[in-house]
Amino acid sequence: MQLSTSETKRKEVEKEQEDLLVLLDETTTKRRKDKGRMREAGLEVSEDEDDEDEDEDEDDEDDE
Repeated sequence: MQLSTSETKRKEVEKEQEDLLVLLDETTTKRRKDKGRMREAGLEVSEDEDDEDEDEDEDDEDDE
C-alpha cells in the first residue's frame, strides 16, 4: 500500500512539473511577443532583456 501511495505522489509531482514547464513556455512566448510589440511601438526595452531574448531566439533557430 505504501508503494502505491508513493507512486501516486510521484505521478502527481511529475504532472505538476510538466504543468509548470508548459506555463513557463507560454509565459516566455508571450513575453517575447510583448517585447516585439513594444519595440514596434518605439518603446524602450532594456539591454538585459534584449540580450536574454537574442539568446533564446538563437536557440529557437537551431530547433527549426
